Amino acid sequence: MTPSTLDLIVYSAQLFLIVATAAAASAALPLPSRARLGYWRAVVLLCVAVPLVPAIPALAGRAPVGDIVARFQITAGPAAGRSSILGTIANGLPLFLAAGVIVRMLWLAAGCAALLRLRRAGEAAVLDADAEALRLRLAPAAGWRWHDAVGQPVTFGLRRPVIVLPRDLLTLSDAARHSVLCHELLHVERRDWAWLLVEEAVRSLFWFHPAVRWAVHEVQVSREQLVDERVVDITAARRDYMEALMTFANAPQSRRIALSVMGRGQLRARIANLARLSRGSVRGAGWRAGVLVLVTAAAAVATASARPTGHGLDTGAAPQGRTVYSSKDSGVQLPTVIFRVSPQYPSGAQARKVQGVVELECVVPPTGTPENIAVVRTLDDELDRAAIEALQQWRFNPGTKDGEAVSVQVHIMMNFTLK
Repeated sequence: MTPSTLDLIVYSAQLFLIVATAAAASAALPLPSRARLGYWRAVVLLCVAVPLVPAIPALAGRAPVGDIVARFQITAGPAAGRSSILGTIANGLPLFLAAGVIVRMLWLAAGCAALLRLRRAGEAAVLDADAEALRLRLAPAAGWRWHDAVGQPVTFGLRRPVIVLPRDLLTLSDAARHSVLCHELLHVERRDWAWLLVEEAVRSLFWFHPAVRWAVHEVQVSREQLVDERVVDITAARRDYMEALMTFANAPQSRRIALSVMGRGQLRARIANLARLSRGSVRGAGWRAGVLVLVTAAAAVATASARPTGHGLDTGAAPQGRTVYSSKDSGVQLPTVIFRVSPQYPSGAQARKVQGVVELECVVPPTGTPENIAVVRTLDDELDRAAIEALQQWRFNPGTKDGEAVSVQVHIMMNFTLK
């Protein structure tokens, strides 16, 4: 298993903790729709930014160790072969996930192309004077089009936004129809389609992670609830609007990357929000939002600092002038191994039946990535190289001096044994 695979696994666990903390905090301190939308956007941003959070040494536990930081034994034989197969599968995980991201991005591109075809195939719609007045008031750049293939209104576009309408819209009462049109126009006014594209891009990057996908879903539900509330404020037709939502509940959606009057999974939350619609205290919402942000940010920092992700391989020389300590220096605690890679037993060394110990020396800087690797006790050229290549991939909790992370010189012993 390579460091990138381990970092990916740890990062995924961190995201689960962040989203779970955010969900629990949100349930304990409910927010109005506008604040809730901002909060869940901040949660998604935290999930994306976790690898950028710096480590806090005080949060990383370390135990005193001896002069030899680690002894590692590698044996050759059938068992090692099975481990190699499992390691190959694990090492291929990042490539598999990257392939999934590419597929998802292609799916988004295909969706955008389908929406363009929908625009071209639609028929220009002429609505009543009240609907036109509402359009001029909220989103004069928007255009109306009829299309028989859509089951509910579909809104998309940035420079030339368009609202594609189903023919069934004409069967609604005037109040219900104007409420639905108001909903779509508000999306255009708010430029929500741009936000939706960003959200779907994040969903594509994290297609494998249910917690992040759920957090993006919460962003989208919060946005729909906020727009619903503005519709009721403008039209004063809450009951008619709720009936319109129910009418379109079972209609098929054209594309998730288009804004529509509703998604099936959102119906219950939106109807419940409209049923209990009230305006709470702005001050109360403010302090609740502040508490939620602090709690979630603290969870993000704590999980990221527990094991910082994103360290690349860096086997170059240590910067000139940096002090390097050893266990003999006062107040120094040696680094501890948090990830190690088994060296490959070269076939040539196996054929020559070479076995024994390779002792290595290196410097572990505050980043935890070993530098200045050198062979202190040689065994065989092939085994020496195998030991160095393995150690280059190890990761450490850095050593400390008087509680602060410092560069420390350590020794590693790798024992190669034939069965």
